[in-house]
Amino acid sequence: MAGRATALEVKSGREGLVGPRSAAELGVAPAGSLGRHDVVVANCASGVNFKDVLVALNYVPRDGALGLECCGRVTAVGADVTRFVVGESVFGLAIGTLQSHTVTHESLLVHRPATLSATDAAGQPVVFATAIHALDVLAHIARGERVLVHAA
Repeated sequence: MAGRATALEVKSGREGLVGPRSAAELGVAPAGSLGRHDVVVANCASGVNFKDVLVALNYVPRDGALGLECCGRVTAVGADVTRFVVGESVFGLAIGTLQSHTVTHESLLVHRPATLSATDAAGQPVVFATAIHALDVLAHIARGERVLVHAA
């Protein structure tokens, strides 16, 4: 396929198919058609959560693209994105990160520190988002209170 860019997506199913598809088929939008605050990330690592495993094994129905965490390099930004530029290393949350490129809102990404590996970065967003939601939003834990974390 000389001269043609190839994007990849992991698909679930009985065959466990992994195959090349065009960027247009995957919904990787050209920079001109991005939302004002969208960022395109070329994924180098993606987090795989337990639900992704259950979907891939056909134990639960697929309700969207696989993968919620990614780490990679910015390849395009929307017109109003000010926090990131093309080429920067980022990690964060997105839908459908088990593919070569992901489009997500800039507020769901952060810069990846040089001291954090891409694989470690890709496995952190859902864990921390879950902890923040549980402790802050649901339990309203205040400064000075203690929490017992069981079987972490």
